[in-house]
Amino acid sequence: MRPSPRLSRPSSPRSRDPEAGASILLALVLIFVIFGILTAVLSFAFAAARTTHLYDRDRALHFHADAALELAVVMVRNNYQLGEMSPTAPACLSKYAIAGTSSSPTDPKKLFVAGSSLNVECSVTPGVVNSGLEDPGTGRQRPRDVTFTVICFWDSLTPTDKALDCNDSNNDRMVLATARVRYEVDPGYSLPLQSARVPKIVSWQVYK
Repeated sequence: MRPSPRLSRPSSPRSRDPEAGASILLALVLIFVIFGILTAVLSFAFAAARTTHLYDRDRALHFHADAALELAVVMVRNNYQLGEMSPTAPACLSKYAIAGTSSSPTDPKKLFVAGSSLNVECSVTPGVVNSGLEDPGTGRQRPRDVTFTVICFWDSLTPTDKALDCNDSNNDRMVLATARVRYEVDPGYSLPLQSARVPKIVSWQVYK
């Protein structure tokens, strides 16, 4: 009697392809490497976008503070009572509206909250006497010596990487710029008691 032929069994996948496990491991390593690279690239992109936003905001704030000082200097020049050492002198205060605001909370270009403005305070420079008062010897106004301060009233609880809110209702005071201007007498001006109107910059500083 002839022996029956032995049935052949299919070989297992491991015995059929001994390198399959190594290939799978290599594929997993590549996936993790690519994932790590993508994560690093995205993190860098987000950090760069945040840095750019802060740079744009600080540059705009610097520009607005400088412009606010210039406008305040002109305002005081045209109002002879500002900067006078007189109890009847009006309050020396002005506001400068900030551009680049948006009411949309999702606007990516939003640098400042809508309604933001800078306050410019000005007063007689400490230590200066008789600023803007009449000089009995000449009958003209004495030189006016004025110190300007540009301020953003903001909320320190607001994250610094967000749009900045410069609003009078906020409690924190951020000084952005200061200047000292001496208004010399214009001898040819037709109104002697209003003749201290030639601005001379003594100091001018805009902070970061």
